[in-house]
Amino acid sequence: MLAKTYTGALMLSVALLAGCGGGSDTAADSAAPAADGASPATGNDKGKLVQESIGKCMKGKGFKYIAYSRPRDSSEQGRKYQNGDYQTLKQERTKHGYGVFSYDVNPEVGTFPDAPTDPNGKIREQLSSSQQASYQNALETCTVEAAKSVLGMKVSSFDEITKTQMDAINNGMERGLNGDTDLIGMAQKFGDCMKSKGYAVTSLKPMDVANRGHNFFSGERGKLLGQNPDQANAIGGENKVPPARARQHLTREIKDALDDLECGKDFYAAYHPKVAEVIAQVRREYAVTAGLDF
Repeated sequence: MLAKTYTGALMLSVALLAGCGGGSDTAADSAAPAADGASPATGNDKGKLVQESIGKCMKGKGFKYIAYSRPRDSSEQGRKYQNGDYQTLKQERTKHGYGVFSYDVNPEVGTFPDAPTDPNGKIREQLSSSQQASYQNALETCTVEAAKSVLGMKVSSFDEITKTQMDAINNGMERGLNGDTDLIGMAQKFGDCMKSKGYAVTSLKPMDVANRGHNFFSGERGKLLGQNPDQANAIGGENKVPPARARQHLTREIKDALDDLECGKDFYAAYHPKVAEVIAQVRREYAVTAGLDF
């Protein structure tokens, strides 16, 4: 899997929630937008055909590739997380907070021990640095070919695939979360509770309330690393805060995250399943193309 960094309001919801087990497929499958002359796959055959296409293409370029799509609902802890289970959220936050400074202390933050891993990662690890670069270029090229031939997407680069998928998640969450009347009401109570505890809440939109803590500590981390605001909301890469210093900030982050959970207990029980469904819909539409396995 090619490493991609989730940013902004999507970080907490996507990187933790979806990466630990996708939503269940309760809605009808829908095909991706078709390109001229293309016959996009439909239904449950999409993921299989995309992976087969990538595998055949990679073989033609001299690389081994195992057709793989992350199994949905495969992690018990991930399923509980996506359902907004209070005890699971508390366990995660007690150790990692929002997953910001914990990344500097423990890079494995946001992963559950029983979550499946892409076997192609091990294949890449066995290659030299130059071979890994060639493998990545080949995988991106093959993914674009699969996206066009199987899904009928009008794309010319891997980045266009990534942008299309992330735009779909953004748009889906804006409609499904910020536009949900029940969540709007719960977000108001959630925000008021946090204000009563002395926390600054600048917006009561559901997504803003849900990501307040993560965004705040991401900003603090970004300042320590000398990053601009856009970079500060991205977790990943080589730049890290020294572990000893990160632990000091993590202590504050954990307290904030636990207060946040207590105020938002009912909110998250409704919010997380809705996030999972938005992601599940995008997975159905784009068949979890290689490199953005959410």
